[in-house]
Amino acid sequence: MRGGFFVRSTVEQKEDIDGTQRSSVQEPLRMIIHGLPGAGKSQVIKWVRSFFEEVLGWQHEREFVCVASMNTMAALIGGMTIHKWGDIPWSEEQKMKQAEK
Repeated sequence: MRGGFFVRSTVEQKEDIDGTQRSSVQEPLRMIIHGLPGAGKSQVIKWVRSFFEEVLGWQHEREFVCVASMNTMAALIGGMTIHKWGDIPWSEEQKMKQAEK
């Protein structure tokens, strides 16, 4: 995982600098971090986010996004829920509002 993370991040940074975003034949980096409570998942996500923001100069919700399945977990990582990011309705009222758009 680690090698792929740094390799793909380097490719994406080079594309950003060169103005050739989305020109790579490689798939974008997607990661899932899971484990037992207290295993350090939130800390790992904070380190990865820090790398993206402080080293690469990327902005959350622009060049990358941190998502979680529940509000409490999203708040812990400074991200958003999968439903909000994917604009997935979570109630009938939400479905109706989306249908009106």
